[in-house]
Amino acid sequence: MWLHYNVDFAVLNRATQQLLNGEDLNLPNPYSPISWRDIGTGDVVHAERGARRYIWRSNVLNAEPMEEILITPGEMVRVERQLEAYYGH
Repeated sequence: MWLHYNVDFAVLNRATQQLLNGEDLNLPNPYSPISWRDIGTGDVVHAERGARRYIWRSNVLNAEPMEEILITPGEMVRVERQLEAYYGH
């Protein structure tokens, strides 16, 4: 069921058609690249043992409605530690 709602059937149909016709797969990249943005005013930067740095963007930290969306310093530390553990550093 999960796949049913998360699969683009047009892409699967196109891939099938290309393979049946003996063509090389020429499919769109499902991930649009995220371009680099310089660190801006209000962004918060944390570095963990010099391995990587975490940039908390101002528009995330100040998202509206403020009474519902609040990222505390403790939550930032928890997320960064989990990412470090995930990446094995």
